[in-house]
Amino acid sequence: MWLLCIFFAGLLVVVTIQDFRSRAVSWVLFPLMHVSVACIAVPDTGVYPWLHSSGINLLLIAIQGLLLFAWFSLKDRKMVNLTKAHLGWGDILFIAVPAMFFSPLYFLFYYVLSLVVALLCGLWILRKEYAERSIPLAGIQAAVLFLFFVLDMMSDHFNFRNDNWILTLIA
Repeated sequence: MWLLCIFFAGLLVVVTIQDFRSRAVSWVLFPLMHVSVACIAVPDTGVYPWLHSSGINLLLIAIQGLLLFAWFSLKDRKMVNLTKAHLGWGDILFIAVPAMFFSPLYFLFYYVLSLVVALLCGLWILRKEYAERSIPLAGIQAAVLFLFFVLDMMSDHFNFRNDNWILTLIA
């Protein structure tokens, strides 16, 4: 199991480096990450709870994608292809990885936090006149996921695939 965890963490590092360097991620990394995260999460939660959590998280991403499509289409007064000017395919394919790793509440926390980090990095990147004018969203989210993953692996206190701890904080 530790070898699989190290392999997955290494994949996250590679995604981060590739996206920051070239604003592109090799497609072969995505199936490797999806299979790795499934092999890590399923033994911890069981197949059906994992499918349930992953389904909820992927549904949230699909709803957000539809809302983004509607927003940009209304703004531009024509049908917009999000992957042409707004999001890369790597960004879209990557977000399924944390969706398969986290329980729904932790996924929302991770997703909002990673987007805030991406916004801050984007503001820093875009303020430089000579800089690449795109934001490495998948790379930033991979770096944030790497930190969550290490925290999950090194701590007995956190289990990001179970919402019980966060629900007791809320209640």
